[in-house]
This record gives sequence, C-alpha cells and structure tokens, in this order.
Amino acid sequence: MKTAPRSHAFTLLELLVAVSVLSILIVVLMNVVGSATSLWRGSENRAESYREARAALQVMASDFECNMASTNTNYFVTLLSGADSTTLANGQAGFLASLPVTAQATNSKSEVCTVAFFAAYGPKSPIAGTNGLQGWNLYRYFLESNETFSRLTNSGALFTSVNPSNTNCEILARNILDLKITPLVALTNSAGIITNFSTNWDRSINPIPHLVEIQTISVNNERARRLLTQADWIALRANSNSIDYLKNTKTFTTRVKLNTP
Repeated sequence: MKTAPRSHAFTLLELLVAVSVLSILIVVLMNVVGSATSLWRGSENRAESYREARAALQVMASDFECNMASTNTNYFVTLLSGADSTTLANGQAGFLASLPVTAQATNSKSEVCTVAFFAAYGPKSPIAGTNGLQGWNLYRYFLESNETFSRLTNSGALFTSVNPSNTNCEILARNILDLKITPLVALTNSAGIITNFSTNWDRSINPIPHLVEIQTISVNNERARRLLTQADWIALRANSNSIDYLKNTKTFTTRVKLNTP
C-alpha cells in the first residue's frame, strides 16, 4: 500500500518564528547602523569645526609674521575700538603689516596695510543677518594700503569701528568659544641670551612685542547648534572643567615671532 508523499512546505509556526527572528535581526542591524551614523556625523561635525579653527590660526600666524617693525606705539595694539571687550578682552590685536599688493585690492599702491583680529558674537552667515544662527566668530579686519595711508596722512585712527557689521571685517572661523592673543617679551641674562618670555609687555619700552601667543578654543558644530543665546556661550566658556566643555571643545595654540625695531 502506497503512502501519500510527505509535504515539504513550512508550517505556520515555522513562518512565524522565522519572521520574528528576521525582525529582531533587522532591529539590531538598524540600531548598529544608527549608532555608526551618529558617531560618523559627530566626528564630521567636530572635524569641520576644528578644520576652520586650524585654518584661521594659520591665517593669523601668517599675518602676524608680516607685521611692520616700528617704534610708534600706535602701530601694534591689543585693544580695538568697537570690538567686544567685555568677555574677550584678551582676544584682540591690531597692527600694521606688509602684505603683497596681490593680496590686496587691484588698485593698491603699497604693501603697507592694516590688519586686526578679534572675536565677537554675531551671525554665522552675514547674509542671513539676525534671522540666521548666531554664535561667536573669529573676525579679520583688513584695510588695504590706500585706505591705510589715507588714515595715517589725516591722523585718523587705524582701528576704529572694528566690529562684525564693518564691511572691512570678514569671518575667519565660526564657533570660536574663546580667543586669547598674548604679547610676550624676551627676558635676557647678563650675556644677552634669551632665557624666558614674559607676559608683562610694556609697549612704551617695546612698541612691538617679541612674540605673540595665539590660542583659540573651538566648539564642535553639533554642540554649537544647541547654544541658542549669547548667555549659553558665556556659560559654557565659564565651565571649563565640566564634562560638556571637555567633550565638545578643542584648543589650538601657536606662537609667532614678530618683527621688532
């Protein structure tokens, strides 16, 4: 007697078990992909912000290296008229520099120009104005040679109205939590050999310091988006020992030798 052929189809119970296992695997895989994507996005946000800070530091160092040696105490200053001097008083500097004509306006007639750096709270995108995202930016103030000579001839101040709304200012880097520009003077022994550097710069004795130390502290983009007001930025800056600060900021420092008379 012949028996009926055995069916090889899946039972309903087997299908339910397979679907359940597949669903669990998909959920686990999605969590892994989500975590990896979040880590990648965070890494990219940090890298982008820190790239800007490093590039800005290079621009600043290059300009400082081109400062003009002078005995005039007005040609290197650490307090700018119009720049924010409340919370970042140590992050300002302005000086006469000798930059190639090719780096200036097409009708510039000399290499002597005016450069200044400062940090202030303002729009991250000037085009968006106050309707866009706000934050602390690092600015470069620049007067080409013709305007510089015009002000020098007319006894006009070189570093006036140095603020984000000035058309002579451009953003070098965004999300700059802090900026410090420290003048340093060389200390020598009886043989005239430099033994150390001091922060006690007296420009009546040394119109141009021997070195400047530039320090920028940058916030990664992801954290900066959650700093909605100027008070939020100031609060983060004030808590430099907090986990939030240590996790989301990076410090860049360099020293630049200046041309002295």
